[in-house]
Amino acid sequence: PVAMVATLPPSVPGLQAQLQLRRYFQQSGGVYMLGDTAVRYEAEGGRITALYTADHGDIAFEADSYVLATGSYFSQGLVAGMDGVREPLFGLDVACAADRGAWYDRDLFAAQPFEHFGVKCDEHLRGLRDGRAVENLYAIGAGLAGFNPVKEGCGAGVSMLTALAAASAVDCRKRVIPNSLCLLTAAAGLKEISPAAAVKRQRKSGIVRLRQSTAEAAASAVRNRNACTGYQPL
Repeated sequence: PVAMVATLPPSVPGLQAQLQLRRYFQQSGGVYMLGDTAVRYEAEGGRITALYTADHGDIAFEADSYVLATGSYFSQGLVAGMDGVREPLFGLDVACAADRGAWYDRDLFAAQPFEHFGVKCDEHLRGLRDGRAVENLYAIGAGLAGFNPVKEGCGAGVSMLTALAAASAVDCRKRVIPNSLCLLTAAAGLKEISPAAAVKRQRKSGIVRLRQSTAEAAASAVRNRNACTGYQPL
């Protein structure tokens, strides 16, 4: 028998999964913009109202909800400097040790503390700025505080389950399908989706019925991990 096993990048099963997800996203009405970069935003009354990208200049992207999925240090979703670690686009609060000596462990194979640093958010995964949740901005994936994807080997799992949790939080808060939702990623730039068609297809496949319980389990797992590490992004 021939079996396909996920390996270090480039992973053939990983590439296939990515292409299938992208195809499903586009078939559901999403617009995929490869290589664009979000550079600034507008906000009013504690909400993000518009987003601007490098390639589109002064053309604003407007959505009911925004999801920050820009990753960690490598993709510059988090930027480390002499004065700390920051989230560069929205200026969200970041959980970070004040003493730089506490950022690392001299044992190369130990869990490095800086891997636990990341964006703080509330119980709905809404990003915090100055201790307050931004009403329509959700943070997911590697940029979150409180877990170590390298040592724990859980990066992909946390990314997928927090994405499900954020989607569930949007549904639970609005109780209606939002007109549009913007997903920011460092690698793929900006994606804009009108998800009515996607939700209709998900209902047919039973995904919507399972999504809330899955998201709650993910949020519970993340909270338990945070309690162990001492960081509290939720």
